[in-house]
Parts: sequence; structure tokens; C-alpha cells
Amino acid sequence: MRDRKRWTPLVLSLVLLLALGAFGLWLVHAANAAAEGALGDGAIGKQRTVAHLTDQYLLLAAKEIFDFGSTRPLELTPDSDADADALGELLDKQGGLFDHGAVLTDLRGQRLTVIGDVPPATDPGYAPLRAALLRRQPGVSSVMEVDGQPVVAVGVPVLQLDRPVAVLVAYFRTDTSQLQAYSEQLGRGTDALGMVVDREGTIVAARHRDLVGTRLQDSPARAAFGSDAPGHATFVRDGREMVATWAPIATGGWWLVEEEPAAGFYASVRSQSNTARLALLGLLLAGGVSATILNHRTDRARRRGEQRCEALVKDASDVITILDADGIVTYASPAMQRVLGMDPTEVVGARGIDLIHPDDLVRVGAAVTAASGVPEGRQRVQARVARADGSYCPCEIVISDRHADPSVRGTVVSIRDIAELVALHDKLSHQALHDPLTELPNRTNLERRLNEALAACDDDRRVAALFVDLDGFKAIND
Repeated sequence: MRDRKRWTPLVLSLVLLLALGAFGLWLVHAANAAAEGALGDGAIGKQRTVAHLTDQYLLLAAKEIFDFGSTRPLELTPDSDADADALGELLDKQGGLFDHGAVLTDLRGQRLTVIGDVPPATDPGYAPLRAALLRRQPGVSSVMEVDGQPVVAVGVPVLQLDRPVAVLVAYFRTDTSQLQAYSEQLGRGTDALGMVVDREGTIVAARHRDLVGTRLQDSPARAAFGSDAPGHATFVRDGREMVATWAPIATGGWWLVEEEPAAGFYASVRSQSNTARLALLGLLLAGGVSATILNHRTDRARRRGEQRCEALVKDASDVITILDADGIVTYASPAMQRVLGMDPTEVVGARGIDLIHPDDLVRVGAAVTAASGVPEGRQRVQARVARADGSYCPCEIVISDRHADPSVRGTVVSIRDIAELVALHDKLSHQALHDPLTELPNRTNLERRLNEALAACDDDRRVAALFVDLDGFKAIND
């Protein structure tokens, strides 16, 4: 009986220490999971930024040949020497993006003039280019091969009197392109393998040049190619744990994919997690001071987790906010100051919906409703967001319900400034519908407005067209 009474306090102390140790290990695991989730979200944000830059590169390439085809007089006749000379000037342009041939075709796809060794018109890699042109967008092909060299084609319409009369297609070698040079530069000093992949899974550009033109190995990123959502996943390849992060590139239907050994990607988080576990084991042996040390280390781990999360979003180009269940902003990233000119600390406590332009409230509200209750689901919407000076900035807004995530418990709203993309779209739309010399609406614009007016006609409404003929104007025009 005495022995039992003597051992009882020791047993109770051991049980209490084991309970505290188990609770501390659970806290370390939760902090590790939150930190790894934050690393994944940060990696996705970085991939989306690089994907946006790649999209700008492709749009710049399309603009280069669009401007050339719209400003050069072309004969558009079969085997025209003048057109061949013009295409040669395009390829020889200093600082140009195209170096592997060019083709002029009519609107039915029949080739008129060809310079350089280019893929045949029957190559299936042209399919996405043709599909984009039919949607009145710049066309970008998949990777095609000519004499063992990987090439990509970019196509745009040739306009005369603001009407498409032909298609100009220019080619560049992907393994020696500026895009490949950028990929190699971005990959320096890291074990991560960044790749630009076309919709067929062929690598367009990569950190290692010898991968260009090969197929992307089995990767969870391939399963996402049918959607437009960025993602992040851990997988095993050849017995090695890997991390893949991917984001869509709007133009061409390409994808940006980055793969990295999980040991390197999670190195800092897992190293700190293992250190915390060893510390907890020591605390179990420390006896009476275990609770104090455990609380101290748990609080320090939490603060480090918050600091890591803050560091991940500090330099992100997107504004990241967190809203509670009532729509109140509980967190705003430092990018709020750069993008919208607002102090993040002043935004906290305000209603997130107050930042949206009144005319866009219904659309944004519908996206919030659609995202609610869908774990890991994301809704994407375009809307105007208020700046500090009272103006509004066109933005892409991504809404994700993370109330179920204990590290967030709110709705994550990321805001990206798309003013440059909107301006480019408006510029191209204006150029397509207005005369470049007089800036007056062109014939395509007239036909569109007539069709709209005719569609609105009914028994009480008529449409009249007034034709004004100016004597001698043809001679001036000529």
C-alpha cells in the first residue's frame, strides 16, 4: 500500500507529462501543416506571376507580327517575291522574336508565300493556333519539329481597310528563344525545375535546355491541363518525394509548371518541426518545467509561422485579403499599398464589398456565393476595385472559401491589377473597329452597329441608313 502511494504521484506526473507531450506534438503538427500550406499558396502565387509574364511575352510576339502585317503593303499573291522580301525583313528584324521562317496564307489556310523551313500545314500542332484565330485572338501553336528542332508558330490576321484578308504566321525556335533564356535565368541558384509546357504536354522552355521539345513526365500538373485553375501537389517519382506547382498561361493554352524535391521545398518548415519535436521530448524529461517550456516554444513556433506566411506574401504582386464570415477584412497583404495605394492596416476592419465598384457588386456577390461552402474551390471574376485616390482599377479577383482551414478560417480574396491587359484589349479592339488614319469607325464597326440596330427593331421601331456621297473624295482617298 505504501509503495502504491509512493508511486501514485510519479505515475500521475508521467501521465500528465505524456498528455502535455501529446498535446504539444499535435500543436507542432498543426503549425507544420499551416506553414506547408502557406508555402504552397506562396508558390502558386509566384507561378501565377511568372505565368502572367509569359503571357505578356506571347502577346508581345503576336503584336510584333500584327504591327508588321498591318503596316507593310503586301501583294498577297502566290509566290510573291515582294512578300517574300517583306517576310525576310520580319525575320531579320534586330531584336525581333522570330528566327525560323514565316508564312502568308489566305483566309482558307492556303499558303501564298513561305520562307524558311517550316512545318507542313498538316501538322496537328497548328490546331490551337487555328482555334484561337477563329475566336479572334492571337494564335499560338503547340511545339512542332523541323529537322529535329522544336519550333512554335504565332499567327495573326493581316488587315486591309480594317478587314482581315490573310493570315501571317511567324516561327521561332523554342530552344534558342528569349523565352528559353528567361527560363534558364529564373532557374539559377535553385533546385527547382521551371518549365513552360504546351497543352499537349510538350516542354516549350525549361531551366535545362536539353528538356525542350521532350514530353513532361507523369506529374499531377498534367491532370489540371483541362481546367484553368492553378494548383500545388506532392507526388512520388522514382521513389523520391516531389512537389509540383502549376498555373495556366492565358495565351496559347500553355501552362507554367515547376517541380522541386520536397526535401528542399519544405526544408525550413520540416527542419523547424523536427527541432520542435526533439525539444518536446526533452521537455518530457525536464519534469515540472515542461509546461512552461512547451507553452513558450509553441508560442514561438506560432509567431514564426505567421512571420513565414507574411514573408511569402510580402513581395507578391497580387493583393491578398482575408474576410471573416461577415465580410469584414481581417488581413490585407503589403501589396495593397503598391496596387491600390491603400495602407493595409487601414483596410483591416472595413467591409470588403466597399472596395468594389457599385456596378460590379452583383457579379462579385454571385462569385462569393458560388465559392461559399466549397472547400478549396475558387471563383474567378473581373471587377473594378477602388484605389486610394477614388479611381477604380480593373482587377481579376479570385475568391476561395477557407473557413474550414484552421490556419485561415475566412474567405481568401486575391486581387490582381489587369489594367495593362484591359488597355491592350481595348487598344486591339479599337484598332480592329476604327480607321488607323482618321480614328473614325470603320466598315466592320458599321456592320456591327447596323446588326445591333436591326436586332432591336420591332413593330414600333424602325432603322434608317443615311448615305452621304462626297464628290471627289475617292481621288483624295487614293
